[in-house]
Amino acid sequence: MRYRGVPFFSPLLLLGLAGCGDLFSSGDQLSEAEAAELAAEIAEAGFILPPTGGAAQRAPADRITIALSESAPCEAGGTAGVSGSLTLDFNPQTRAGTMQFSYTLTPTNCGVRTASGRVFTLSGDPNLEVTGQFNITETSFGGSITYEGGFRWRSDDGRAGDCRLSMQATYNLTATETTVSGTATVSGKVCGHNVNRNITVTFSA
Repeated sequence: MRYRGVPFFSPLLLLGLAGCGDLFSSGDQLSEAEAAELAAEIAEAGFILPPTGGAAQRAPADRITIALSESAPCEAGGTAGVSGSLTLDFNPQTRAGTMQFSYTLTPTNCGVRTASGRVFTLSGDPNLEVTGQFNITETSFGGSITYEGGFRWRSDDGRAGDCRLSMQATYNLTATETTVSGTATVSGKVCGHNVNRNITVTFSA
């Protein structure tokens, strides 16, 4: 998924998919390769960018907590709504700080296109939970996001089912005003499969 939003913090607001529930899947089954690709898409889009570059210099020095209440289009149709909070501690003199967030994500017929070109349409079951923390410097940030729960899915070949996951993604990223790039390590249980893979993360504003 790809989103735009909350320009106060960064050029992009990138949100991932995760949920709450037991570790099982029902209905049609995803293959191990499909589950790994879907996990990679979740991890690549699954974080809120902290301020960097010029945006970082404009960030407040004191702690600030922002209520998140957004709805945005998904890459391949549908929407995803987010509700939660973000807490930012940032010092514009040292250009370093921390960011924590916790939000509930509700996808509604949200289309996700995987690396192999298959499109999955995701809906909340009933909604999704994401928590994360990042350490911020002027041009880099790193941290981790935990995804717990589940979603309903429908693929473009007519299959459909429910998926449960328990996954963590750890990021090591660098950023400018216009680009974000780096790597992420994704591990956990996704749609009944064990996933452990490294991915490249690259975004342009």
